[in-house]
Amino acid sequence: DGDDAPSQPELDDVRGDLPMGDLTAIPDAERVIGTLTHYAIGENLSPSSSTHRRVLAAQYSLHAYPPEEREVLLSSAWWLVERYERLTPDRADRLEDFAELPFAFKRSHNVRGAESVTTWQGVIDRLYQLPSGQWVLEDYKTDDVPDSALPQRVRAYHRQLALYWHAVREARGINPTVRLTFLRHGVSFDLGQTDLETA
Repeated sequence: DGDDAPSQPELDDVRGDLPMGDLTAIPDAERVIGTLTHYAIGENLSPSSSTHRRVLAAQYSLHAYPPEEREVLLSSAWWLVERYERLTPDRADRLEDFAELPFAFKRSHNVRGAESVTTWQGVIDRLYQLPSGQWVLEDYKTDDVPDSALPQRVRAYHRQLALYWHAVREARGINPTVRLTFLRHGVSFDLGQTDLETA
């Protein structure tokens, strides 16, 4: 199936509640928020823990910012982490759960009659196994785009996620569901196998 239909996480679209402050005045704010959010989710940090809050506040990417800007960046990242927690209430039930999983694999292809080998490498946000035995390869995004643009944005990520999918299949011999989660929107898209094979 080539259609991208979002799953229903039963969350309202509350992007307007994101405590962003005036990001236009903060250099590189979107990148830093994305970095903090990925780190917090990857390390299973929770905004309800004061210790975890101190850990995130100590991240190197915040050192260059004054206290008031640092607070805006941290508040925004924690808001996105809370969204992830609400989207994934099954975390404690997972049989296996890997975060920030690095990979590398080689792929041979023919270029004008000559064989060429390309090495692909990257980091998978999350790979986990559900109680049913099914594996899920998850990539989460902090993109801020209109709802109407989400299907197009999903297609833009097909190639990246297809590489992750191939890497997991070759390294582990499993065929995971590939899920793309947009944290600000509170919605996930499961990519069809046709989309992955043709990316």
